[in-house]
Formats: sequence, C-alpha cells, structure tokens
Amino acid sequence: DIEETKRAATKKYIYPLLMYPLVNFVLAIPVTANRIQNWINKEDPVFGLFLCHSIVYPLWGFCNAMMYFMSKETFLQLRPCNIWERLISWRRSLSQQPQSSAPQLPATEIDHNYAANVLTNPATLYSATMDSGSDME
Repeated sequence: DIEETKRAATKKYIYPLLMYPLVNFVLAIPVTANRIQNWINKEDPVFGLFLCHSIVYPLWGFCNAMMYFMSKETFLQLRPCNIWERLISWRRSLSQQPQSSAPQLPATEIDHNYAANVLTNPATLYSATMDSGSDME
C-alpha cells in the first residue's frame, strides 16, 4: 500500500517537475549556441542558428505555459464537444444577464438643479466643484 502510494505520488508530482528543467534545457541549446557563436565571431553570423533561435525562443514561453497550466486532466477535457458545450453555456449566461451593469439611481437622488445647470452651461462639467481631491488631475 505505501509503496503503491509512493509510486503514484512520484508519477503525479515528481515526473512533471523533472520535465520543467528538461524542456528548458532542450529549448535553451539553440538559443545559447547562437549567442555563443555571435560572441565569438561577430562578423560571420550563421543564418541557421538565427533561424533556430527565432523559432525556438517564442516556443520557450509557450512550452512553459503548457507545462505550468496544463495537466493530464485538462488535456482530457479539451475535446471539441466539451469546448463547444462550454462556449454555448457561457453565451447563454451572457444573454441572461442584464444589459447594463451600471447602477441605476432612483429619480429622487438626481440633483435637478445641477442637471439643469449642465444643460444650460456645459462648462459646469469641468468646474472645480467636481474635484475628486486627487493631485493627479
């Protein structure tokens, strides 16, 4: 029982942890080789190394994101039918929400004098009476 639990824990936690440095090491080889070659011989760059560098370097971040955020359970859930169902349910939840998320004030809380003043004198909107107290304005 204890040995099986240790093996299961090793499979679940240790092996993925070993993949992080392995993937980073493999992806760092062409980038490092290009930088060393350019450091040694600046006048004669190698196109193939630059090409590998430009392909592998963006993949580095993508591979890190896949390793950190994806698990075996996540990959099993990434079937097209599951994605489509979640998109449809998300769309339905959006259509059921109220259209305006801004709070609506009751008519009694509107300052009618201020509203009338703004209509007759739009410069009132930019007056000092609406100062928020921030020094950043």
